[in-house]
Amino acid sequence: MNKFSEPQARHVLRQLLEGVKYLHDHGIVHRDLKLENILVMDVKTLSIKISDFGLANVIDEYCFLNTVCGTPSYGKPKEMIDQVVHCIVLDNPVHRLSSR
Repeated sequence: MNKFSEPQARHVLRQLLEGVKYLHDHGIVHRDLKLENILVMDVKTLSIKISDFGLANVIDEYCFLNTVCGTPSYGKPKEMIDQVVHCIVLDNPVHRLSSR
């Protein structure tokens, strides 16, 4: 199968959104949702499963997650630049000595 028809894509997307809603209703955030983590379990029925919960977190309504995580190539360019600059500053020996 090379391409999904619109009804097939709608069917897969509906399952994905229902799965994400189920997770969120139970206080779970996946944090690394991408094509590689959506598994087609049956090609005929196009049933899917969400996989790879390695970065998932359990949260409550007052929790705010601010850790940058996931697959770097799927992130916002500004977040990646900010993270690299932050790492360079923290790893700089001059900075570590002057901050003592």
